[in-house]
Amino acid sequence: MKYYRTVAIATMLLTFTLSANAALLSIVADKTDMLVGEELTVEIVVSELGGGNAPSLGAFDFNFEFDDVVFSIQTLDFGTGLDVLGFGSLQGASFLDDNLVNLFELSLDTADDLNMLQSDSFTLIEMTFAAITAGVGKFSVENVILSDGLGDLINTQINQAQVAVLSPVNAPASVSLLLVSIIALKFRNRL
Repeated sequence: MKYYRTVAIATMLLTFTLSANAALLSIVADKTDMLVGEELTVEIVVSELGGGNAPSLGAFDFNFEFDDVVFSIQTLDFGTGLDVLGFGSLQGASFLDDNLVNLFELSLDTADDLNMLQSDSFTLIEMTFAAITAGVGKFSVENVILSDGLGDLINTQINQAQVAVLSPVNAPASVSLLLVSIIALKFRNRL
């Protein structure tokens, strides 16, 4: 019995240690609701890195999924967080399906340079979308691989996002309805 309790405590401590050292990958939308026809900016942000210490991010590879019934992708730009000395990085984006994009980047900087110079939080990808129809559009990442400058995997926690798209209200029809209601009330008061 004592053995099982020791194993359980050790497992809990290991789990706590692993999640305490995990990087956070967040999908951040600049709006939570919008109208059809408006544009939306979505950033994929990594945070809770070392910020001047290990772990830093040396590479990432994941699939980004969005609701292509509600949104149409307009632009996709990589951030500069994996290029701390200006040597560049290897980047790629390829559509696996109409609503699924594989994104990857590999830094050309050394692990020591990344550890010393990389911020603890930065934008990996910035995308703009056009809202094409009403609905709730979800944004998510899957098959996430983050690694440090030496290629060692970094534990990752993920925050997904969703945005509600509303149909615009036809203002002239609303004003007409209001006027008809006022006239009806006026006639009702005369009777």
